[in-house]
Formats: sequence, structure tokens, C-alpha cells
Amino acid sequence: MFPSRLLVLAATAFAVLPAHAAAAADTCTARAAALFDALGHGDYEAASRQMDAKLRAQSFPQPLPAMWEALIKNNYGAYRGHGEGTATRNGDGTTTVSMPLEFERSSWTYRVTCDPRQGGIDEMLMQ
Repeated sequence: MFPSRLLVLAATAFAVLPAHAAAAADTCTARAAALFDALGHGDYEAASRQMDAKLRAQSFPQPLPAMWEALIKNNYGAYRGHGEGTATRNGDGTTTVSMPLEFERSSWTYRVTCDPRQGGIDEMLMQ
């Protein structure tokens, strides 16, 4: 292979890697926004579609809806929306997004982790 062709292939590979990482971060940020908007509006079915199978099995049919209603809604008030998510690409191929949520009486930041190999959000924590 000619040296110039190798250079073009290497440059292409380095250009694609950041684009792939940015796409994964955008996808995880969009999933987080959709998850919290769905939870905030009581659409637990739509929220579950943002999760991977393992988190979905742990969260439904009762634990997450019951927690959201009892702990979040009753203590912090109605969901008002979310702020801009900050995405971090992790060394293991996952993406972590920190997203501020606004409620009637309080604000909290939640962190979600997305694993593209699992097809959705596989972790959700209040920070």
C-alpha cells in the first residue's frame, strides 16, 4: 500500500472516532431528556423505552413509578423540566450524562449511564 493511502486511511479513522463518540453522547443525552420528561408527565411506558432490558426489569411494573410518585413528586413538587445535559464518554464505551431537573420546590441533578451494547440507559442515580 502506498504511504499516501495509509495516511488517508489513518486520517479517516481518527476523524470517525470522535464523530462516533459525539453521536453516542448525543444519543445518551437525548435518552436522558426523554426519560425524565416521560417520568415527569407520568408516562412510565415511554420512560421504560429509554432503558435497557435489565434496568427496565428492575424498575417496572412498580418500583420506579412508585418511587417517582412517593418520593419525587410528593417531596419536590411537580416536574418543571430539565436543563442541558453534560455528557462524558467513559473508557469502557459507555456514556454518562449529568442532567439538572427542575421541580416545583427543588432542583436536583440526575446521572444516567448509557451502554450502546445494551441499547439504552443502564443506570440512573440522583447526585
